[in-house]
Amino acid sequence: MIRNYFLLFVAFTFSCDKGNNQIDNEYKVQAQVWTQNAAEYRALCYQAFNTAKINLDVFFFFNKKPVKPLAIIADVDETVLD
Repeated sequence: MIRNYFLLFVAFTFSCDKGNNQIDNEYKVQAQVWTQNAAEYRALCYQAFNTAKINLDVFFFFNKKPVKPLAIIADVDETVLD
């Protein structure tokens, strides 16, 4: 009797997962479309780079000769690629 309930539970779980995966995939597609087309996203990318430039300018203004060599590290994601 318990085995039958377990098999029913497993079958129900797998049938529910298919619906959730479809919803998740649809959400991911919509998020990607927004990222590629939204003016707000483009503005946020420009804001991130402008803030970094301002911070570098301030750093160089107060530190004329840095003690160590400087490096800028960025991950390659859609912000850098776009």
